[in-house]
Amino acid sequence: MLSDIIIRGLHGLYNYNIHFQNEQRVFIITGPNGYGKTTILKIIDHVLQCKFWYFSFLKFDEIKLGFQNGRSLIIRRETNEENVSEEISEAINTQEKIIIELYVADKDAPIESLVLGTTYGARLMRKYGSRYTSSGSIFYDAVLEETLEREYKIEDDSYLMENGKNIQLFLQELNCLYIQQQRLLTNIFPADPQNIYERRWGRMNVPEINLIAQNLKELFAEKQRDFASKSQEIDATFIKRLMDTEKKAYCKEEFDAKLNKLKEKIENFKKYGLTPSIVIPNGYPEELQKVLSLYIDDMEAKMAVFDVFYNQLAVFDSMISNKALSNKKILLNDNNGIVVVNDNDDRIPLNKLSSGEQNLIILYYKLVFSIRKNDLLLIDEPENSLHAAWLTKMLDDYLDMADRLQCQIIIATHSITFINGEWDMTYDLYENNN
Repeated sequence: MLSDIIIRGLHGLYNYNIHFQNEQRVFIITGPNGYGKTTILKIIDHVLQCKFWYFSFLKFDEIKLGFQNGRSLIIRRETNEENVSEEISEAINTQEKIIIELYVADKDAPIESLVLGTTYGARLMRKYGSRYTSSGSIFYDAVLEETLEREYKIEDDSYLMENGKNIQLFLQELNCLYIQQQRLLTNIFPADPQNIYERRWGRMNVPEINLIAQNLKELFAEKQRDFASKSQEIDATFIKRLMDTEKKAYCKEEFDAKLNKLKEKIENFKKYGLTPSIVIPNGYPEELQKVLSLYIDDMEAKMAVFDVFYNQLAVFDSMISNKALSNKKILLNDNNGIVVVNDNDDRIPLNKLSSGEQNLIILYYKLVFSIRKNDLLLIDEPENSLHAAWLTKMLDDYLDMADRLQCQIIIATHSITFINGEWDMTYDLYENNN
């Protein structure tokens, strides 16, 4: 997890020294427009994804990311003394190079350095720029940067595949999810990567909420497959385990306690359609005690496949339902993933929900289903289109999830309502620009 981020010369104007307290898992960055809230999130995200090309497009002097394990990464811009090739577009600043260095605690010298200079820029231009450049046209920074955001893959970067291994291995241990400010629509591109016309003009804007509903539907199917596989594995050894003389039957009190717990779990799972057809035994006759004891153990093992997924569904359902959607309620099931109905039980198409309702569902879905233990979550302007009553509860939800998952959440926001008086966990860029 991050311990601090120090930035000098951001946009040629700003200097920040942001320290994240070890015991503080949720941190808020605020400040006026143009001071770099979103840029700071992008810096963290691009570093952890090893997308170092990003820093060729960013105006800064030096950036240091410190981590709680004592390591630190320094990125700085230096004057480039290499000979500049005429083939390189103006989109790459040929007068400068980017130096990336990985340090460990108490060491003055980096354990590894990576230099991105003119040759690296030329490679990016040839691979990602030429397809958009027609005779006599000028290739602008924004087009190349957008193309790299969309298409760059580190495994296709021959230079990084041969250099900076220690830097990459360290950063790739840290899983990061960045939820951007614009999250209602997702660009879907045609499958043919060589069709220039389609790649430029054939993009489709698909509602993100429809994509997450489909994703949840696939998670349901995956868990059902896991249950079937686990059941087959357990059932295949039932007779052998039944004949095991070391297996003892439970006493009636133990059996009843286990059976009641299993019944309660099955009843809870029914809400989301997770429970398969299960026959619950009645009574505990002496001649069947060993069989029933083994049966109850097997059912516990089979149903455990759904435990984590059920908890995620319950938390997500609770967080959305507690926000009082306008005359609507959310339903989660294996047929549709996410369904929203109004008070008349009429189904509402997800993309017809208000932008605030869509934002709410998208934010909480990614918070609950996309984040794992010890991950880093970056959220840009969670307040977008949300009602003030929702905002006052949202920070508490983030604090709760950060504590459950032992993850770190960094939020960029304008909203005083969202901050809700929690200034101890807030860094104001306007007040702290040195």
